[in-house]
Amino acid sequence: MDLDDLAIDESKMEQAMNMLAGQAEQMNEDDPRQAAELMRKLSDMSGLKLGQGMEEALTRMEKGKILKKLKLNWVMPLKGKTLL
Repeated sequence: MDLDDLAIDESKMEQAMNMLAGQAEQMNEDDPRQAAELMRKLSDMSGLKLGQGMEEALTRMEKGKILKKLKLNWVMPLKGKTLL
């Protein structure tokens, strides 16, 4: 599937990315909890639903676990298509 085929509200995504950019710059890159919080905010603000694999990874990160390899699995709301 090509990303161009997905119905993503680009203005909503851009607004979310701009709002979170400042937070990302101040984030401690060694703290998985902060990274998980940022990813959840992006998901909430953009309207993208997290896939099961991503939910599991964020749950581990929220507990302070550092992940070496992360398989992203985003699902489009209402369409149920895998983004990544």
